[in-house]
Amino acid sequence: MDPSLKQREEEKRERASDPVKRWKQIQSAITWAEANMKPEFRRNVPCGFAGVSRRLEK
Repeated sequence: MDPSLKQREEEKRERASDPVKRWKQIQSAITWAEANMKPEFRRNVPCGFAGVSRRLEK
């Protein structure tokens, strides 16, 4: 694919999308990705998760 064609299509998509709707889609994708991560890689770990709490105390 021609790089300039790709760039033009991305710019066209940016102009056509509603910023609020796009932001909500991005947040939805982030939420989905975090929910599907392994527990040891999640940002918000429950307090009872012993492995992480021990590492943080050191």
